[in-house]
Amino acid sequence: MIRTSLLSAGFLLLVILIGCSGKKEEKKAEDEKPFVPEIRDNTEGLVFSWPSDGGYAIGMKVSDVPPDARGEVRVQDPSLPPEAADWVFLADLGKKLPDGRYMVRTISRQEYEKKIRPPPPPPPAPDVKQKVMGEHRVIMYMTPYCPVCRNARKWMRNRGVPFIEKNIESDPGALQELQKKAQKQGIKIQGVPIFEVGGRIIPGFDEEILTKHLGNPTAA
Repeated sequence: MIRTSLLSAGFLLLVILIGCSGKKEEKKAEDEKPFVPEIRDNTEGLVFSWPSDGGYAIGMKVSDVPPDARGEVRVQDPSLPPEAADWVFLADLGKKLPDGRYMVRTISRQEYEKKIRPPPPPPPAPDVKQKVMGEHRVIMYMTPYCPVCRNARKWMRNRGVPFIEKNIESDPGALQELQKKAQKQGIKIQGVPIFEVGGRIIPGFDEEILTKHLGNPTAA
């Protein structure tokens, strides 16, 4: 009888400990989530992105997002630390709360990537990640799920154009770098890919314009 009671008490204690441990893990995961940005019509310093024409468009203000794309807009805060990249903010810019804010929810990056697209393509071969081509330094600012970026990558590889890629989605530093360069040259960022050739920012993928700035690279 005493032995049975001791076993029952031990089992109950084990259940309690497991329950407490689970709650601690849940609380730890909750604490690790970054501060959710507050979004209003006049909010500045954030980057908004939404699906557009098979790729993604980018805006710097709520008003940049077209009405038919406001249901679920990704929001990036360049001021957050690198560890915040594990989380993704999704805003519903179609509905405004009574206090003027827009609803924002947080999901893990893994959940977000599973939700929107298949896994990203493999990274480019090392031999195309060279830094110079004669006088021209070529940078392509891109996102993993942009089909136009994939076309541009293939076009440059076929013509033997050495270039480097900077992912503005996973690298906040690359996004800030692009914003500063574009602002300095008076260019509005509206989508990807965006190229930098010899220090000049070139929005979009236009073979004729790129060929001109690259000095007519050899055709494949």
